Amino acid sequence: MKNIIAILVLSISTLGFAQAKKTMSPAPQTIEKVAVSNLSPSEIGKKNLADLAAFTPLTNNQKSLLLELFTTKAAMMADSSQFSEERKAVVAQSITYKMESVLSPETMTKIRANKTLFASLVN
Repeated sequence: MKNIIAILVLSISTLGFAQAKKTMSPAPQTIEKVAVSNLSPSEIGKKNLADLAAFTPLTNNQKSLLLELFTTKAAMMADSSQFSEERKAVVAQSITYKMESVLSPETMTKIRANKTLFASLVN
């Protein structure tokens, strides 16, 4: 009987921890928004890649992966007026994680230090 009660208490407490909400940090605030509303997602992706390539050297493999990432981000954010702030934060965080998987930690540190570039790439 004690074992059944112990199992029941452990399972209920585990469910309680599983339901706890993860707190998220807010998306980095953009310092300067560039008017890119008249550009297609592929053009915006190319512009983001050109900005990054001007800041730090990239291999051809990194360029192709990042171009795909930035183009997808631009297509998602084309109608971002429907997104809540939480959704925008999740997208920015996802872009950051994917950039970290492609670029070296030293490069990411340099990019994060340049707040304007980082904000334009992530948002």
